[in-house]
Amino acid sequence: MSSLEQEPVLVTGVALTATVLTPLTALQVPGANANFSLSNPQSQNNAALSQCPFKVVRVRGIAWVTGTASILTVGLYRVSIAGAQVLQSLVQAGAAAVGVPVPFEFIDVAPAGLTYALGCAASVTTVASAIANVSGYDA
Repeated sequence: MSSLEQEPVLVTGVALTATVLTPLTALQVPGANANFSLSNPQSQNNAALSQCPFKVVRVRGIAWVTGTASILTVGLYRVSIAGAQVLQSLVQAGAAAVGVPVPFEFIDVAPAGLTYALGCAASVTTVASAIANVSGYDA
């Protein structure tokens, strides 16, 4: 199985409202998405024809609170936090302390596209940060 792995994405200082799902960061599966002919230089990349070349996508990383102590819940969603939640992995509930890392790993075994969003909810209004990376596997 071969894979492409994205460089880690760092997001800091995201304001969270208590118990409201908030976008933490947008993510994209790395690598080329050939939805046009490479032999024709006049072809244009058309997002409407976009296809995910991967059979499995993994998103993993850590999140933590940098503001008021809070319990974090992290979820992965296709396209945006309004999209379908990737349910192949459990959401991790974090410790109620500032700076305590909340590790997460989500596996999408039926990726429909190349874009994802990490969403986060907190038990109280606070500020959160995260480091995440995305890997796409072709078999």
